[in-house]
Amino acid sequence: VAPPRGEFARLLGDMAAVPSRPAALTTTLFKSKLRVVVQTEGDDARITKLVVTLDDGVVYAAPAQFSAEDGKIVYEHAVAPGHHVVGVEVERYDARGREYKTWQASKLSVVVPESKLLLTEVEIEDDSDMAVDFPDDQDGEYELTVRLRARVED
Repeated sequence: VAPPRGEFARLLGDMAAVPSRPAALTTTLFKSKLRVVVQTEGDDARITKLVVTLDDGVVYAAPAQFSAEDGKIVYEHAVAPGHHVVGVEVERYDARGREYKTWQASKLSVVVPESKLLLTEVEIEDDSDMAVDFPDDQDGEYELTVRLRARVED
């Protein structure tokens, strides 16, 4: 037996609203906010994968060829005040030699104050010279750095 048309439409509407309910609930419950800004540096580094997590849940997955030289807000939302863990997973290759790749996962602890905005700026910097130096003299260096700066804003 088919459900009445109005009831079926209401049920579909309720199902479509389910993914947005946790976000709306969090915004209603908490006045504290967390903003995550990612900035990338490195002339020859090409990011193939970038994932940002909050408390082990993915909050941002970058599109292919992600670049954010001027900084990009990847997450801003209300959160519970207190301790949280911001994670950054990055895979990259060197444009001067695609076979020279690095993978790095970092987890960084932050404390979000009650009723405040915590701005976290994540800088991913690549100064590697492996693709240039190693083929020439069998000596090179990977240098990939992930830094997080946290600052409370009113």
